[in-house]
Amino acid sequence: MALFVPAITLLLPVHTVIMFTFLAIMIVHNAIGHSGIEFHPLSWVDGPAEPPSAPM
Repeated sequence: MALFVPAITLLLPVHTVIMFTFLAIMIVHNAIGHSGIEFHPLSWVDGPAEPPSAPM
């Protein structure tokens, strides 16, 4: 990611608002991914072919 932003800005004309919006979304996405909490319903995890998950 550290090389992605400079490479894209050198190769493509990207508006600064769009770049900062993209970076903000990626920071939030990363924070959610590392929080250790599931942010979706349990029904999305357990399908008909899978056994139910044990509650924590």
